[in-house]
Amino acid sequence: MHWIRSFYKLIFILLFMTAGLELALQGAHGVHLALQPPAKLPHPGAPVILCAGDSHTFGVKVPAEQSYPAQLQTLLDQHGFVFNVVNAGIPGENTSELRRQLPGLLQRYHPGVVVILCVVNNEWNRTDIAWSDFEDGELRQGIRSWPKRLWYGALGSLRTVRLVTYGWNQIGYWRERQEMGMDHEGEKYFHRRDHYGRLDTLNHILDRGRRDLTAIVRLVESAGAQPIFMTYAGQPFSPMGGANAALRTRAQSLGVPLVDNDAVILSLLVRPDGTLDQATHDRLFLTEPMETHLAGPGYAVVARNVFEMMLKQNLIKAPAGASLPPAR
Repeated sequence: MHWIRSFYKLIFILLFMTAGLELALQGAHGVHLALQPPAKLPHPGAPVILCAGDSHTFGVKVPAEQSYPAQLQTLLDQHGFVFNVVNAGIPGENTSELRRQLPGLLQRYHPGVVVILCVVNNEWNRTDIAWSDFEDGELRQGIRSWPKRLWYGALGSLRTVRLVTYGWNQIGYWRERQEMGMDHEGEKYFHRRDHYGRLDTLNHILDRGRRDLTAIVRLVESAGAQPIFMTYAGQPFSPMGGANAALRTRAQSLGVPLVDNDAVILSLLVRPDGTLDQATHDRLFLTEPMETHLAGPGYAVVARNVFEMMLKQNLIKAPAGASLPPAR
């Protein structure tokens, strides 16, 4: 019987330590929020345009000032529009990650417009997809789903649970490193493949992306902001087709304005005879092998596309006497 008492004593100690760790993590988070300096915005107090998404929003492999949010800020400033553009892009982000992080971004920045470009990483990045499936009631039925339902449901808001989940996702064969690099402030970022029980079919992956996009729009609208979807800037033989189709169909079904970068960029790349204008391609896109990201001049086209969409939708207004850019 002595071992039973020792066992219960050990359980009590572990629970006590876990509760203490949870209180410490919650307290540290509260202190961090209280001490966090205000965001450095070029026009304090002016309306915010939040650009959310993955590496195509972040502007991977180009200087910060060449990302499309930075060039959109420059375009607005040049024509007298007083707005703050925030680049919330995270390389490798999938729609489930964006959906989970978006409430914090909305609370921090209180944007009037949220530009969304996210889906293409869903096929390889499995982070938070179990949480997303739990939120939508899509976890498979049966006793095997109970641990996930408990973990992401009743316990999901605990910071100790989120810490353990993060740690588990970083070790062992459950994750394989996919990307590593430095962000614009010199911090390291990385994204890994998270195996989720079985390999999803492409249709299942895109279906989850569509569900996430719907939830993202609802979050943005409930915060009093206007969502805008964008397509990925395509090029011949690009793997963006499925992601762009999901973005187009969801924009249409939800009545969300769509900036169709894919159509605009392809019209610049393809000559009337159907051949590729290689010089234009090499100017707009990064030229490394297998690269699908834009270069600075390509992001300038995207920034202009967003600018024109917001003008068309009356989402931005210039002060009296400001000059409007000539229409393309």
